[in-house]
Amino acid sequence: MSNKRTFIFVNIGGDWEGIAQRVKAEGHQVYNYRTKDQVKGRENTDEGIFTPKERIDDLFEILNKFMDKKEEVIILFDDNGYGDECDYLRSEGWKVIGGAAFADKIEYDRAFGLNVMKGIGLNLPDEKTFSTIDEGIRFLEGEDEDVRFVFKPDGEVFAGSSKTYLGKNRQDLIDYLKWIKADCIERHYTITKFVLQEFVEGIEADFAAYFNGEEFMPGCILDIEEKKSGDGNKGEATGCMGNIIIFFDSCKYFDKYIQKLTPALKAKKYVGQISINNIFAKGSKDGKYKAGVPYGLEFTPRFGWDSQTTEMSIHKASKQNVSDFYIALAERGEFKFNSKLVGCGVRVYTGSINLKREDVSGRFFSFDPSVKDNLWFYSVSFKNNSTVIEDNPVLMANAVKPNLKASITDCYDNVLAKLNVPDVYYRMEIGKRAEEVIRFLNKHGWI
Repeated sequence: MSNKRTFIFVNIGGDWEGIAQRVKAEGHQVYNYRTKDQVKGRENTDEGIFTPKERIDDLFEILNKFMDKKEEVIILFDDNGYGDECDYLRSEGWKVIGGAAFADKIEYDRAFGLNVMKGIGLNLPDEKTFSTIDEGIRFLEGEDEDVRFVFKPDGEVFAGSSKTYLGKNRQDLIDYLKWIKADCIERHYTITKFVLQEFVEGIEADFAAYFNGEEFMPGCILDIEEKKSGDGNKGEATGCMGNIIIFFDSCKYFDKYIQKLTPALKAKKYVGQISINNIFAKGSKDGKYKAGVPYGLEFTPRFGWDSQTTEMSIHKASKQNVSDFYIALAERGEFKFNSKLVGCGVRVYTGSINLKREDVSGRFFSFDPSVKDNLWFYSVSFKNNSTVIEDNPVLMANAVKPNLKASITDCYDNVLAKLNVPDVYYRMEIGKRAEEVIRFLNKHGWI
């Protein structure tokens, strides 16, 4: 088998552009496929970044060309929702990373996902399930004034949704639910199931690892993510405003929980990343939530964005190819790198978080050539010798240095300072709480 591979990047959410660029630069054949929903209104994204032959609109037309060369092809899905298709492709002998019916199930069917967490021994915050907004309001009206719950709608549409909301108190959450009820009517969507989850005072952190279809690849990843749009964790929730990624050769959390997913993942032939979002309790006054104990919140059985670009930045900084990592994952090979490096990632928007495509599309932007390897594009084209914004978000800026403080400083003072993006917006304090998280997890022996 040739050392070169053909990589087919399936963009459900439009997350592959920056990574596909790296893989292409490493000498592999690349096809960038964007699903119809992802393309709508963004037809020019990646134009000039990839050739017309590399920008495909029919996945199976390309697959037919490689029916006799399946061993040379790696197909990557950036999101869930196509699990049945992924399982079918695997059953036909294709190497597929990301996506599976099982992954769809544990992310989108909340009750099923929580039962899987229970099965590996994770504790869970108490929660109550409702089928109508009015039921939830009536429940809250019978609770104490200072009670706090997290509103979490169920289903594929709301996975990672900004609709998730932590109430400041009983009345604050009642007001929010009344708004949700009105918003459903105004914007023509429905919420048929949701939970009110007890708020647990503590430290939020994700742990993740990669499964190659048979076993977990060596190492565990700590992801300290920030989702609120504004500094001080204020503003609306977004997919991700920035994160800190740290690799560990081994850690207690992986051994105690993630490793126990092996039989289920192997049975489903899952290949890809799986992450568990947790609250590590600081300890409640009534003793219900024990200090230092993790309480599982949700699975992310797919590539985590934007942590994926930060992870790949770390691989590049350790002199490894991005493509070699995906080849090792798809083909159950070895992949070794310096896991002592720390990465800091910051998602950069143009203008406001809520600016629409038509507000930013067509604007030029530039950057100092010295930081080009630190930038990972999302919705960008290259026309007339200029980089062009096609949509929000525009790109991720990453920096990788031997320690946390140096990574953060380099990202802000060097990389972001050398960007020329019109009306640029980004949070200024990504990484601020990371030291607290790391100290807490160390104190309780998780890392």
